[in-house]
Amino acid sequence: PDEIVIVHEVAHNVRHIYMNVPHSNPVKTAFMGESVGHWEGNTLVIDTLGVDPRTWIDEVGLIHGPKLHTVERIRKVEGGRALENEVMIEDPDYYPHPWFMRDTYAWRPDLRIAEYSCEENNRNRPVNGHTVAK
Repeated sequence: PDEIVIVHEVAHNVRHIYMNVPHSNPVKTAFMGESVGHWEGNTLVIDTLGVDPRTWIDEVGLIHGPKLHTVERIRKVEGGRALENEVMIEDPDYYPHPWFMRDTYAWRPDLRIAEYSCEENNRNRPVNGHTVAK
């Protein structure tokens, strides 16, 4: 009830979401930022500050500054067969107004978090210029 932990296979990142507490004062900068969360009904709301500006917002390389602020709203959709993550992104030094994105993640009980290295065990390895998911 006090913390949610998200483990990312890629880069072995671990994200801690501290529940029902305010942000630190001052917020310390970290690669994953500082995330605090709470529940609004069946929706997990995550507020993140302090993301290191050396990181990217996405895998393409969209940059941000030290004022990046994100609010995520994660909930089950499709009868519980998927998670939807709606994200509000704002950074007044880099973007003229807040913008939003939405990702949906299918429930995949057949997959397990595994060791990930671009050189080995890469289930999404490129073959002839195309990504092949195993």
